[in-house]
Amino acid sequence: MLKALVKAPLLFLAARFGQHRRATAGEKRLWILMYHRVLPSTDPRFALEEPGMLVTPESLAMQLDIAKSLFTVVDLGEWIDKYNKGEPLPDKACAITFDDGWVDNLEYALPILEKAKTPATIFVVPEMIGTTKKFWPNRLAELILQTGEAWQTAEPFQWLHQHLASRGMNIAKADSSPETIALIIDHCKSLSDKALDANISESEKMLKGNTTATTGETPANTSGMINDKQLQQLAEHPLIAIGSHTCNHFRLNETLESETVEREICESKQQLENRLNLPVPLFCYPNGDYTKQARDLVAREYRAAVTTQRGINTAGADLHELKRVAVNEGGSNSRNKFEALLSGWFN
Repeated sequence: MLKALVKAPLLFLAARFGQHRRATAGEKRLWILMYHRVLPSTDPRFALEEPGMLVTPESLAMQLDIAKSLFTVVDLGEWIDKYNKGEPLPDKACAITFDDGWVDNLEYALPILEKAKTPATIFVVPEMIGTTKKFWPNRLAELILQTGEAWQTAEPFQWLHQHLASRGMNIAKADSSPETIALIIDHCKSLSDKALDANISESEKMLKGNTTATTGETPANTSGMINDKQLQQLAEHPLIAIGSHTCNHFRLNETLESETVEREICESKQQLENRLNLPVPLFCYPNGDYTKQARDLVAREYRAAVTTQRGINTAGADLHELKRVAVNEGGSNSRNKFEALLSGWFN
């Protein structure tokens, strides 16, 4: 209660007096909003996703209205082109981005973008499009939800028990709430993608066909990603630009082999351009991870790239390490909360 009482005035002040409200004195600033999924709270998929990964359609509509009242909302690629050419730019610009290529971007986000006449860039993972592949956090979350509280002791999760214990997490006090699952996923990010895939695959194999431990149903065998036809539909839409998010969403950190880093960065661009017959000049680092090698390859292949580093971009920003503002339902479902996110006070 005390924490909430202290936080409320800070949010109010940030919302009223942050950088989004102040004149720029001629300095060009660019806010880039980072979204992932857009789902109604009543949709079964909503309960299965990390809280930090989604907003409701109602919140997105409100946020776009606020953004349009505060900024000049721009297409990110067009802003980059004008920046590179030295052409005039708005003092306060805002670009909308969505990561991963979820089908709900088409179902729920696109109609809202159309109504608001707002452009957006969707960063997609070409080797997941039209497949049943799922991101490892979703696979792990589904396993935990299928077993309920039994995951704390079940044999298929021994690798997870050991890892969480090494990170100082008290498993006996853990549950299977969305907040706990999000914390578990965050702890697992210290493991390599290769190790995570191997461990989760083994858990899936061990639990396959075990219905006695299931506590609830998960959506039928779909990855939740767009297919090729839907990708084409989005690419042809005048408000939508498609960017690359690597071939397989591997994090471009030190655990990834150099050859794989190069393939993830370079071939993802080639695959998308061949599929769409359109240029793909923008890139998004999965989980915001990148080494110097990865950053230099991205700079060679793309005009610009976005990170998950929080902040507002100003004159002289590195176009291949652009900062963004992550938007999620719990932290942005009111005008005060959303404007506080935009303030630049909590970077």
